Amino acid sequence: MLIMLAALAKVEGNAGFAEHYWPQVTKWAEYLKAKGLDPENQLSTDDFRGTPGAQREPLHQGDSGARAYSLLADMTGHKQEAAEYRGTAREFAKKWEALAVEGDHYRLAFDKPETWSQKYNLVWDRLLGLNLFPPEVARKEMRFT
Repeated sequence: MLIMLAALAKVEGNAGFAEHYWPQVTKWAEYLKAKGLDPENQLSTDDFRGTPGAQREPLHQGDSGARAYSLLADMTGHKQEAAEYRGTAREFAKKWEALAVEGDHYRLAFDKPETWSQKYNLVWDRLLGLNLFPPEVARKEMRFT
């Protein structure tokens, strides 16, 4: 939801819709900050694989979601929250890259060697200008597929 709200704000040129629901938007961001690095045992778009644990795609959503919240916070004048969540997103992204890298690609699950899935959440980094991941991350994944 945070990513979609940030996309809407970018298209509209303001975050008025998100601001109307700011307490709920902040609650979602707080959840990501608390659980985004280790999102527990949950299904993802790759749920055909079950719940492998230590999945990196939910974490990837967590870092992008936290960064999306920071954009919304900037646009609504919540400068302290914007800086805090920008830092959280960058920390998550660095950890994601370090934990998921496996030579010529990135793993589906941190603790599962020789796994892979499409990194569909990288699109938000580019479309929203989140700038969490160096371009080489996407290039490495595209070469692997």
